[in-house]
Amino acid sequence: MGRSSIASITLITLVLSLAIAAPVAAHEPEPYEEDEFPRFLRDARRFQIISLGTVPLTMLFTTLGFRLHRLATAGEDLSWGETRPASVEDRRTVLGISLSTSVIIGLVDYLLGLRERNDETEP
Repeated sequence: MGRSSIASITLITLVLSLAIAAPVAAHEPEPYEEDEFPRFLRDARRFQIISLGTVPLTMLFTTLGFRLHRLATAGEDLSWGETRPASVEDRRTVLGISLSTSVIIGLVDYLLGLRERNDETEP
């Protein structure tokens, strides 16, 4: 295959993609109605987004806390590079703490949302 063949195939693929995608792009998506999904599903989705969204931060802070704890309790003969969670058990501990913390953050957000909704409905 020469360069002209590859260029022709690429051009034909591009034109066909645009021809197929043009009618689809013209369709405007409709926003969700307020009562389209049950309240529980919206709360569950929010819990999922918040819990999974906080995993990187909780992982970072848990690892930092783990390393600082190891550095503080080891004495003078340990450098910063040697404080990382190197063993499988240490890694599982850091992962378990960070995932648990993320789930707790999601639950706290859910409970605060319930409390806020209850406060709005009461006179």
